[in-house]
Amino acid sequence: MKTTFAALALTLTLTSTALGASISALNNCGTSIWVKADSQSSSGPITEIAAGATWTANLETTQQGNAVKFSNSNTDFTKPISFDYSVTNGVNYYDVSNAAGQPFSLAAADTQGGSGACPSVMCPGSDCQAVKTCGSDRSFNIRAC
Repeated sequence: MKTTFAALALTLTLTSTALGASISALNNCGTSIWVKADSQSSSGPITEIAAGATWTANLETTQQGNAVKFSNSNTDFTKPISFDYSVTNGVNYYDVSNAAGQPFSLAAADTQGGSGACPSVMCPGSDCQAVKTCGSDRSFNIRAC
């Protein structure tokens, strides 16, 4: 099932600190969405992000093949749109993927910009599912709409 949210704005900030990378999701839309962080060896809980609320978690940095999945349903994560990533040797490898589904669009862009800015990705779009790389010290905004 494909659902479009007309006024969904979700901002995620991906940062790296001395203790490791973290991700924060701020739901600026008028309705709840749900998030679930998964790695190859574990599946996180489904968590509601109410309109105006923030969700924060550490990024898994010791394994490859991680995903932060977003859905418009708290009971069905079979067709989420996801921010997929791996952190290796100080480099973030990331993409936005609608391979499983697309309840809404998702885009990621470097918040610092300027010289050496990280490539942005958007799904749907020509770079959907294209893996990009960036130093693990960079921050990103991810927007769902």
